[in-house]
Amino acid sequence: METLTRYYAYSGDREAIKSIRLILDRVKYFHTPSDWAWPDVPRTQDNSADGEYTDESSEPDKICGVGVAYIKFFKMTGEEKYLEAARGIAKTVASPSGNGPPL
Repeated sequence: METLTRYYAYSGDREAIKSIRLILDRVKYFHTPSDWAWPDVPRTQDNSADGEYTDESSEPDKICGVGVAYIKFFKMTGEEKYLEAARGIAKTVASPSGNGPPL
């Protein structure tokens, strides 16, 4: 997203937006389910021996970085689904009810 922001400001090349949309849509597709400890956020790690992602730990800095990318993409395109995805991330990370495991 950072590269797109800088490139687009210089070039005005709307074609460049397509590749970032594909990446963000892919990340968004693999957000965690709503019944997980960290609901509705990008999956950030898998350090298990079998390669299966679990919800036991997560990396809030990485999660929030994706949220920032969603917001920047929303500002660039006006596509509401990215703002909604960022809101879902913010809700989970900022939840006082402890949706996520202790940090």
